Amino acid sequence: MSSNPIIPATNWTTLVMGFANINALKGLIGPFRPPQWNQPQVYSLTVTQITTEATSSNIVFQGQVTQSSANNPNIRQTSKTVTYFFDAILRAEHNQELVETEHPIQDGASVVDHCYLRPAQVTLEIGMSDCMARYVDGQFTSNSSKSISAYETLLDIQSQRIPITLATRLKLYENMVIKFIRAVDTRETQHALRVEVTFVQLIVAQTATNTIPASARPDATDLTNEGTKQVLPPSSTVQNSSNLKGFPQ
Repeated sequence: MSSNPIIPATNWTTLVMGFANINALKGLIGPFRPPQWNQPQVYSLTVTQITTEATSSNIVFQGQVTQSSANNPNIRQTSKTVTYFFDAILRAEHNQELVETEHPIQDGASVVDHCYLRPAQVTLEIGMSDCMARYVDGQFTSNSSKSISAYETLLDIQSQRIPITLATRLKLYENMVIKFIRAVDTRETQHALRVEVTFVQLIVAQTATNTIPASARPDATDLTNEGTKQVLPPSSTVQNSSNLKGFPQ
């Protein structure tokens, strides 16, 4: 920064505080890149998005895949996997809870016969700044403000209920969805974003399939061999009962 004759040699914080127009500042010295910019990111969100678009000019359609569009030859489905990186992770909170079942008894404490894990929950406090360069070119460009674009991206992922892969320093989480988004906008975040995002893990049920052998299956009605049918005369008791009054002789 000292090579630029317009701006005196000073630190980045002083420059940002001294300029009311952040766009003018970026125009003078370009987006800021911290010293550790080339190091791999520890935290990231990996999302696989499936979109559909019309292949015929007679169809006006673009959006999520539906049952009707999945079998339509005039609709083309495309999937794209995107990994999002953020400027800073200010705080990460991991929650994993074990729940035990309790059954009260007449005497003494409750007894426990089973326990299970609740879905994992992770809360990230994410920081974004308009004066910093994008870690990946082309990301967070839906708005002229990178911080607003990042917020819109999080809202879009949440609204689409897309399972994501969350990479953290402690653990890699699969099948996570965004449960909660909280952002407080103050004068300190006029050109930045400080948002709290809570992720919860989806527990996918596993179903078992049993194959029943043909010998154990019930016979089909039309294929059942009922054997030979014979007509037998009624017994003497039935014949005597027919002599009652009211019955023909």
